[in-house]
Amino acid sequence: MFYSVPSEPNYLLLNDDGDFCEQDDSRYWWIWCSDDVDYEYDFSDNGTLYAETWSKSSERKYRLATMKQYNDHGLPSFISLDGKKVNIEFGVTILNINVSHSEEFLRLSLVVCVHLDGGKMELYMEYDFYQSPNCRREICEGGNFRYCVIGDQTVDDGWVYYRIDFTDTFIAKWGKHIYDMGNLQAVIFTIELENARAALCADDVRLFVYENVP
Repeated sequence: MFYSVPSEPNYLLLNDDGDFCEQDDSRYWWIWCSDDVDYEYDFSDNGTLYAETWSKSSERKYRLATMKQYNDHGLPSFISLDGKKVNIEFGVTILNINVSHSEEFLRLSLVVCVHLDGGKMELYMEYDFYQSPNCRREICEGGNFRYCVIGDQTVDDGWVYYRIDFTDTFIAKWGKHIYDMGNLQAVIFTIELENARAALCADDVRLFVYENVP
């Protein structure tokens, strides 16, 4: 899913050089994880995130480990979506997966957060590149969350590179009138899990913004 227009994009990198580097880019990425998730991360070369949990949570059905950039922290301070076309590219490799538990749940996704009404409402567009067996049976859209499946990646696949037409997929799920009112808030690599373990490595993350698109 990729969109091109005859004019050159206003080319924006989420990182200084489109890469993860401890000296240059680690300051742009922020880690947030749910309680009771064991996690580790590393920015020495690529962006690596590891998470596991094997106990039930009373707070939420599934828990999160995230690695993200948001407004004024890597992502430019204000990107109104009205009149713009947005594409995202990234590479990811899955380093480890364990979904041996009978009540497992695991999703690996790139998530884009959009703000409406000055941040009073958040909408999440999620692009899954891995879904575990239980996840495929149980996941459903609703509330402020919509998703697309962009891959069925495995540990054996090595590096896989994705191109996402964010504008078209968002409009297909939410409508153009919602898109035109939104502001791009965050880009988030997400491990959503219960009774599972996963590790992923991301790199070459790029954001393309085309101005003055009707």
